[in-house]
Amino acid sequence: MENLIQIVNNQAVVSSRKVADSFRKEHSKVLRSIKNVIELTQAQNGFSELTRNDEIKKWFYETTYIDNRRKIKKCLTINVDKYYYIDVDINRR
Repeated sequence: MENLIQIVNNQAVVSSRKVADSFRKEHSKVLRSIKNVIELTQAQNGFSELTRNDEIKKWFYETTYIDNRRKIKKCLTINVDKYYYIDVDINRR
């Protein structure tokens, strides 16, 4: 299995595409799991909308890639500290 973790801007991160490949899941399902984790984080912290967005940006940020059909697709980069929660969510399904 390919190493999932990369260092970007001095942070250990994982690409949602690599997670999908690693777990042999559809990328859309991995993105849904990430969305679930984001919503759970927001609900648990009870922050204002601005603070919630700042908190979320610490853990996830959006990037893009070009698929086989030359379409631009959304991809998320995940801070490794939050990756565990996504792993649990993915394996629950």
